[in-house]
Amino acid sequence: MRVGGRALYAAALLVLAASVPAWGGSLLEGFLILALIYGSAALLWGFLAEHAGLVSLGQQLFVGLGAYGLVIFGRMGIPIVPAMLASAALSSALASALAFPLLRLRGAYFAFGTWIAAQIFQLAFENWSYVGAGEGVTYRPALAIPGHDVYLGSLALLATSSLIIYYLYRSKLGLGLRAIGADEVVAAESGVSVFRSKVYVFVLSAALTSISGSLYALYAAYLIPTSMFNLSWVIGMIFVALVGGAGRIMGAPIGAIAFVALLYSTSGYAGWSLLVEGLATIAVWLLLPRGIWGEIASRLKLEAPV
Repeated sequence: MRVGGRALYAAALLVLAASVPAWGGSLLEGFLILALIYGSAALLWGFLAEHAGLVSLGQQLFVGLGAYGLVIFGRMGIPIVPAMLASAALSSALASALAFPLLRLRGAYFAFGTWIAAQIFQLAFENWSYVGAGEGVTYRPALAIPGHDVYLGSLALLATSSLIIYYLYRSKLGLGLRAIGADEVVAAESGVSVFRSKVYVFVLSAALTSISGSLYALYAAYLIPTSMFNLSWVIGMIFVALVGGAGRIMGAPIGAIAFVALLYSTSGYAGWSLLVEGLATIAVWLLLPRGIWGEIASRLKLEAPV
């Protein structure tokens, strides 16, 4: 399929998705808000893992900063959208600082290092009375925002993230990252600046994941550290990426819809959701190693990252 045809199909899907508030009920709207938020976050996680070889278990750090950033900057009198951007900038700055120790680690050491960083910030927020400490805080401006505004914002984030991933994949940086993901040593010998490339994509993922967290704050309104910095965020991203198709743009919304449907169906069975998610991920991985969309794209001969 030519680029023009893909753009036309993408535009049609975007228009259809944007029309949901006009004909869908509040239940569908809430369902899709969660799917769009998880889809956007998983899209970045999947790109990091699939094409840069960076399996992060600490992306919930940036989700939490994005959410609590609205509270912090809001109390400074900053409106919602500028506060979201300021939170993204803060997450980018933190990612830049963390990049120097963390990105020199490889494999499981990097994954464990990112998780430790997220845990440290969770403990800090649990003891920071300014944002409610362990009891949590209600972001009151969210209570006055219509659901369809949050939905359209979440849709805009997924669309923007998809465009960024699409062009990043085809850029010189993207080519270098794919080389790093294939073989870091060979990539370095070929002239790729391994550390710098990793820093760029890590900082970018932090900024966009932070916006996902901000949108979740607008959706949920009530924030608590044990929820916003919870490892379950990354587990959800992994599920979405693997089930939909890691490194594939269209795989993110497909995997996210499957994930949120699973959340809804297991909401009445406390403690069982993670087990069911794990079993579902393993089943899809065994039956469809490239994920649902990955297998479809392979049969349709669609080039990555679509």
